[in-house]
Amino acid sequence: MTIDSSASAGTPTARQSSLRDHNLGIVLRTIAQQGELSRAAIAQHTGLTRATVSRLGQDLLDARLVSELASSMDGNPGRPGTPLVLSGDRFVGVGLEINVDYVAGRAIALDGTVIAEFYEAHEASLSDPVEALARLTPHINLLMATLREHTVVGTILGVPGLVDVTTGTVLVAPNLGWRSVQPAGILGIDIEVMNDVNAQGYAAAYESPGKPRGSDTFLYVSGDVGIGSALVSDGVLGHGRHGWAGEIGHVVIEPDGPLCGCGGRGCLECYAGKRAILEAAGLPPAVPDGVLETLLDDGDDAAHAAVQRAGWALGIAISDAVNMLDVSDIILGTGLTPLVPWLRDHMMSQLEWRPLASEFLNFTVQAAPADSIPCSTGGALLALNRLLANPAAFIS
Repeated sequence: MTIDSSASAGTPTARQSSLRDHNLGIVLRTIAQQGELSRAAIAQHTGLTRATVSRLGQDLLDARLVSELASSMDGNPGRPGTPLVLSGDRFVGVGLEINVDYVAGRAIALDGTVIAEFYEAHEASLSDPVEALARLTPHINLLMATLREHTVVGTILGVPGLVDVTTGTVLVAPNLGWRSVQPAGILGIDIEVMNDVNAQGYAAAYESPGKPRGSDTFLYVSGDVGIGSALVSDGVLGHGRHGWAGEIGHVVIEPDGPLCGCGGRGCLECYAGKRAILEAAGLPPAVPDGVLETLLDDGDDAAHAAVQRAGWALGIAISDAVNMLDVSDIILGTGLTPLVPWLRDHMMSQLEWRPLASEFLNFTVQAAPADSIPCSTGGALLALNRLLANPAAFIS
């Protein structure tokens, strides 16, 4: 139930402040979800009185969280309404990422505008963490210089590995060759560290700050050198107790299968990781984008066998996830995205019968939204959505 702070006369000051902060968040999130809205329309959406919305709207304007558009008729009696929209003038979220073959970053304003971004190809496989992270430093410095007129509400770094989110420690990142690394200490800046695929999954859940995209519950599976997954449930990431949930790349497909970089055998990554698919198709790891798809279009036997094997393995691993998580919408990201038209049927050949509830589920397998650096996007959006959840904490 929405609580209207205008009805709280006589309560203690702290309680009034709490109600005001609560309702401030309701108004801001409603604008984020619905787009431009007049104050009268916000009152209709939230159940708050127009007087309350008017006061809160002015608070949001004063904080430069929203801005006003030209007046327009909004279907309500009286004078034309003045729509409010999220403002891109002040608050910014920053997402950073380091992977085995590149570093990247993106700054996104509260209205969804990309303020600045960078991408640099960079070999970091089995790398020294200090040297690898040093590649980020000049980019971060330039990015922050670009944002000097803005307020950065959070900077989040995505890393392909197990991350202790409470301490910001990368416990192990097999493809980077890292153990017990604290990126914030090495970089010398205040950043939060999270698993890169969780950030990618978050990017797939929101088309802009506070505005969900399509299904709000799905399993996101990413396929670069390694494979990871993220469970998004009602728009919220499922981290697990330690923040380690989603390592689907190390679900065992065949116990006596190929040796994996984690030290195990027969992991999903050995069948459906980007390098594994390219190798099975007879292609080198550094093959240009689009070559595999061209071979598939041309009916190349080796390419189709590689993708069939990958789809079969993905179907098995995701079936296990479905049994555990009760999810039926699957989104494939990064290196798997362009292969969805060829992977889907092979995955469905397993999903249609392996999960116990398969006869009651309507599975969908779709490509993630186009984005060259989704981890950076997800990190920036996560920082901004925290602002939307509690704007008072950022402007008091």
